Amino acid sequence: MNRFHSKSLIIPLSAISVALLSCFAGCAGNHPADQWRKDRTAAPGIVEVSDSGFLGDYSKLVPSPSHPDTRYEQTAAFAKFSSFHIEPFIVMADTTARGIELSEADKQELASDLADELRSALSAKYRVVDGSGEGVASIRGAITAVALGGRSPDGEPWLGGSSVEVEIVDSMTNKRVAAAVESDSIDPLDEGKRGETGSDFHDARMVFRHWSHRYVRWVDAAKSGEMPTTR
Repeated sequence: MNRFHSKSLIIPLSAISVALLSCFAGCAGNHPADQWRKDRTAAPGIVEVSDSGFLGDYSKLVPSPSHPDTRYEQTAAFAKFSSFHIEPFIVMADTTARGIELSEADKQELASDLADELRSALSAKYRVVDGSGEGVASIRGAITAVALGGRSPDGEPWLGGSSVEVEIVDSMTNKRVAAAVESDSIDPLDEGKRGETGSDFHDARMVFRHWSHRYVRWVDAAKSGEMPTTR
């Protein structure tokens, strides 16, 4: 079944996404569609991100001044890490934002896609390891919502995306050093590239890729002192 083009898919335009990958407080992008991102809350059908319970404690998250629908937490300890262990991600959503059931295979694909994108982005600059150890931060996260992209029965574009909550902990002590919650959808300029990944979840994967590179910039900014701590 091609879920992008099925007219039975009335999945409201929504794309919520995560956290992770944000240069969360200070790294604004220069993409031509940045203004659309800022204004997207006015678009019909956008679903606001909500706390899923995955992070447990949300009390220390603060709004990002640069990215809509993003809250983050960062301690001074976060900057010391240059090695990362990516734990298996989980998918908490059982259906897409427009009500299509997510199979176990769908969930495995989404979790794997997010891990692959993050591993690819991080390994270009930092060390990615297979387990815990001294000086290693563990990244754990949950995909809390996902929206397929495609076309409405009237031919209007439906932009897809995802939402994720992410926690970074010292792998030796399990103490949280950073966390984030974010929502996002694909850039409208990328809507025509939907066949590139060969996946029904192309839009979500493009969001994962975007977040992953923003995560690397977040680490960079924390190390340089450009990214302020929140506590």
